[in-house]
Amino acid sequence: MKRHIILLSATVGAAVGPLVVLRDALVSSETDWSGQWWIVAALTAAAVCGLMGAMAGALLKLLMARLQPR
Repeated sequence: MKRHIILLSATVGAAVGPLVVLRDALVSSETDWSGQWWIVAALTAAAVCGLMGAMAGALLKLLMARLQPR
């Protein structure tokens, strides 16, 4: 588990990020889906949230290693 915490948190961030960014557009019936704006927004959110998730996972991994008894 400790080995995969960075990958797991990055995957969760990349999966949840686009949903958070596009949440209002997904539930609105007035959203104009023509054009490429939503693809760019979803991919950007996935990249940014995946990176943030990886950094949080690395921090958690360091914290778990610090708290582990020797």
